[in-house]
Amino acid sequence: MKSFLKIISLLLITTKTTCQASLSHIIELNDENFEHLTQSSTGQTTGKWFVNFSSPNCPHCVSLHPKWEILAEEIVQQHQDSGVLIGSVDITKSPRLVQRFDIKGMPTLYYFADGGMYQYAPQKPRELNEFIAFVLGGYKRDEENLEVPASSTGVLKVVGDLRRAFHEVDGLNFLLEDFEEILLQRKNAAVLIFGSGVIFGVLLCMLKGVLSSSGSSKKVKKD
Repeated sequence: MKSFLKIISLLLITTKTTCQASLSHIIELNDENFEHLTQSSTGQTTGKWFVNFSSPNCPHCVSLHPKWEILAEEIVQQHQDSGVLIGSVDITKSPRLVQRFDIKGMPTLYYFADGGMYQYAPQKPRELNEFIAFVLGGYKRDEENLEVPASSTGVLKVVGDLRRAFHEVDGLNFLLEDFEEILLQRKNAAVLIFGSGVIFGVLLCMLKGVLSSSGSSKKVKKD
């Protein structure tokens, strides 16, 4: 009888945990879906996003998680018209986002709004009321509007894929790493480098064409 009651208790606990997990209002973000869902660098038309960059191995992150769950639920139930969405990134599974946003400490909290991003300062209290006040307008008063780093799409994604494919080739990987850093941190410089490469390639083709024409003319005269 005791064994039967123990099994029933375990089933009830498991069911309760599963139901709680399914009711979570936190949106899980990663390398693959982050830009598509948040549109952080392309207009932010999907809403304002308060994102927790954390790790399951970080005690402070584990401590924050229950509050993050309550925050997400509170936003949905009490402040749905605000357009605020609560997200979470597991940095152990999203290395490109870690590099893109230069995540060094955990948890790192970024709020994407008004075409930019605002960091919830590490020294600020990590409490529900403070979070709500921040996303509902406090961010404009308290924090600097930072430029959103370029997303891992287009050329940047190609470079990242090449780095992973040729990670054992030291020289090539070193050059790709430098170029990726330029793309992430100095977009104007990257555009200049890319444009210079295109112009240089066009000039080489033109020079080759001129030399070929010159060689053909000399051959005709000789004949």
